[in-house]
This record gives sequence, structure tokens and C-alpha cells, in this order.
Amino acid sequence: MRLRAARELWPVDSLGDRWYSLSVRVTEGRSIADVLRALAQAGLGPHGRSRVFGLRGSASAYLVARHLGAPSRPSVVIAAGAREAESWVGALRFFLGESENAPPLERRVHWFPSWDVEPLSGVSPTEEIVAERLSTLYHLNQAKSALVVTTAEALLQRLPPVAALLELSQYWVEGEEAGLERVARGLAAAGYQRVPQVEDRGEFAVRGGIVD
Repeated sequence: MRLRAARELWPVDSLGDRWYSLSVRVTEGRSIADVLRALAQAGLGPHGRSRVFGLRGSASAYLVARHLGAPSRPSVVIAAGAREAESWVGALRFFLGESENAPPLERRVHWFPSWDVEPLSGVSPTEEIVAERLSTLYHLNQAKSALVVTTAEALLQRLPPVAALLELSQYWVEGEEAGLERVARGLAAAGYQRVPQVEDRGEFAVRGGIVD
């Protein structure tokens, strides 16, 4: 099916001085390539606003993957909810040719989930959620073209300062040498508890020449 892209101006909100720089309505008649061409010809700057509507199914993810296919700068996709976000992650990885089992440093698409607990409940989110959020924040600061998928709910939750996050982050690769005490100090500074024997997540132990 071919799709048609028409250039129009549409208001962003009720303020009369704020408008979309480009609004593309996708209907039968032209392809996704035509939409991408219209976006490229518009020459929008980093603060320009554009809207594309009329796409169905995974066509939206395909359009984003094509539009952001060449590594450029970090980007964020905000989905309506967690289920939609998970679909976006899978579709973007498929269209970008990224393996689900790719090492974290080789991934471009990252998932930034919201906490899995109710606000003001006094219950902490699960370790998996915390780890996923911290991993994504780290790669968002380190990678030049990270593509983060998240939800509005996740963005509303407070985040640690960038400087503090990077200061407490330590990344090691196989074969790298690191002093045991240096590792222990870094883990303790990041909030890990030093114990004689590890029994739960968030704990570490130094026994001989092994960090557990």
C-alpha cells in the first residue's frame, strides 16, 4: 500500500503563537519514503515540531527506525503505556536489526520502565526495575545515539543528578584488572552493603581474591 503525505499547519495547543512546523497526514497514495522525504525537506532544527498521524500497527515504529536509522544523537520515544512501550522496543529492535541478546554496550534501543509500585505506598520497586532504569540512564549519557523507549509515567518520577549517577557508575569488561579495595570502595559508595557472605541482591563480599 502506498501512502500520501500532505503538509499542513496545525495548532499545538490553545496558545495562538505555538504551532507545529510540519504536520504530515498519512493516507493512501504515498509510501513511508515520501513521509521521510517530507520531514527531511522541512529542514527542522533541534527545536522544530512535527506531527505525523494516520499510521497503523508497526508502521509508526518503522517510520521512527527509518527516520533515526543513522546514528545522530540520543532520542526518546514516549509510549502511551507499558504494554505499548514493550511493543515499541521489540519493533524498533527488529527494524534496526538489533538482536535481543546483544550486549548492553552494543544496544541502541533501551527500555526505561516506570516503578512497579503505587506512589506513596512506602514500598520500593523491584531490583529488576531499578537495574533497568539505571542501566538505561547510564547508556543515555554514554552512547551518542541511544534510542530510549519510555512512558509519561516513568518520566514523571524523579531521577538522580547526572553527575552523581556517572560518579557512582563503574563499568568493567572481561580481562580488565581492578584492585579489590577499589572495587569494594566503589560498591560501598554506590549503596551496596559489605557482608561476610552474600545472601541477597545489593550485598557484596570480599573473600581472598574474589569479590562476590
